[in-house]
Amino acid sequence: MNDNDFARFCETWAGVQTIYGKEVTAPVLRAVFGVLQKYPLDAVEAALQAHMDDPDAGRFPPTPAHVVGKIRPSDADAAAIAWSRVVKAIRHVGYMATPDCGDRRIHAAINSMGGWSRLCVLQETALPFAARDFATLYLNADALPAPLPIGAENASRIAHGQLQEPHVLIGADGKPEGVPGVPVERHLPEPPPGTPLIRDRREALRSVMRVLQGGKGEDDGQG
Repeated sequence: MNDNDFARFCETWAGVQTIYGKEVTAPVLRAVFGVLQKYPLDAVEAALQAHMDDPDAGRFPPTPAHVVGKIRPSDADAAAIAWSRVVKAIRHVGYMATPDCGDRRIHAAINSMGGWSRLCVLQETALPFAARDFATLYLNADALPAPLPIGAENASRIAHGQLQEPHVLIGADGKPEGVPGVPVERHLPEPPPGTPLIRDRREALRSVMRVLQGGKGEDDGQG
């Protein structure tokens, strides 16, 4: 909300409080508006309606905390939305790319589950079980490290001491938004001639795990 919404907000808030036999003062209205200003007015009004419709909480006058609780998704909903985004990214981006979802909790959960390439090679029948693990990790991600998940292409490049490809920005719908200077349909540019590439999924997974575990590439240490 912005200052232009203040009058309508005051009318709405005061009207709801009147239903509960409460009167509000100008200082209270300004304080409540300050707390809820980060949310759209339509969302606040919908939350107030949801509060009044609630057979338990609706017996009492709404507070800003009640409104915020109705606006914010539950933890389970948030984890489910994040997992849906990951699954769509798996299908649209694939295991070769290094995804950037712009959400450290998603990155932390992916890394804790063995990394991006490991997720990408899961069978469809395993995804429901992975979803449960992801939800637990996602909701406890604040205590986990959250570097960008490494795709198979960059795992190969790291293992061979080569420059990494740009990461792929993942939109809210799980689809790639592109990388700096690269069209979406070519989010992985052609590598320089002679660059060792990973073509097999099992080789990709082994390479990723070597990098995550601090191991070296197959060519390292050879004279």
